[in-house]
Amino acid sequence: MRRVDMVRAGAGQLVSAETAIEKAMGEVALLVHSLGAMRMDARLAMEVGHEAMGSIVDTMSALSTARSTIVKAHLQLAEVKSDLGLGAVAAGTNEDKTSKPATTGALRVVGDE
Repeated sequence: MRRVDMVRAGAGQLVSAETAIEKAMGEVALLVHSLGAMRMDARLAMEVGHEAMGSIVDTMSALSTARSTIVKAHLQLAEVKSDLGLGAVAAGTNEDKTSKPATTGALRVVGDE
């Protein structure tokens, strides 16, 4: 396998893993929200399911750690790519890594524009 093909294949798998972590974070966040809403709708005390909710929040923390470490791995793999003598290699992700949302330093209500 050519080095450029190795990099493309690895990049594709890396993006798949990153996406899976982000999707899992979204699912866990939705679970926290849903369980809380159901508990409140049923007018149950906060103590009901408290330990389970704590475990779910721990899961979110673990996913956050996974997200951080895969970002770190992504940067490390970019160094490996450079060590292999390869520059930019198109992997087809179409992600914009150069721009960041503009910030004003002030909070605003979303949707009131």
